[in-house]
Amino acid sequence: MRRRAYAAILFLGIVSLLGDFVYEGGRAVVPGYLPALGASAFILGLVGGLGEAVSHVSRLATGYLADRTRLYWPFTIAGYSMIAAIPLLALAESWEAAALLILLERFGKALRTPARDAILSFISRG
Repeated sequence: MRRRAYAAILFLGIVSLLGDFVYEGGRAVVPGYLPALGASAFILGLVGGLGEAVSHVSRLATGYLADRTRLYWPFTIAGYSMIAAIPLLALAESWEAAALLILLERFGKALRTPARDAILSFISRG
């Protein structure tokens, strides 16, 4: 049992690391990419701030829902799947589409984080 717990913790750590690579890589190009699509500096700041607000405020609701439904793994998998929005930025033809993808990824963070943390707490208890 202990070996399975360590494997699950290692698995979640690797998935989180790879997700961070994708997100941080995308985050590095967004300040140059949105203006190239026609966004103003105001829009760039608004999208960044709104993305962080969505990520943090939505965690209250997603954490509550994950806890009430006990669907921790589906919430975590769905949240990590939304990281795919970052590579899709390359296909965005307008700043509005790019902004929507950025907000989608940030909502994915809100979806996965509380559920993942609950999984880790359950695993660590044994």
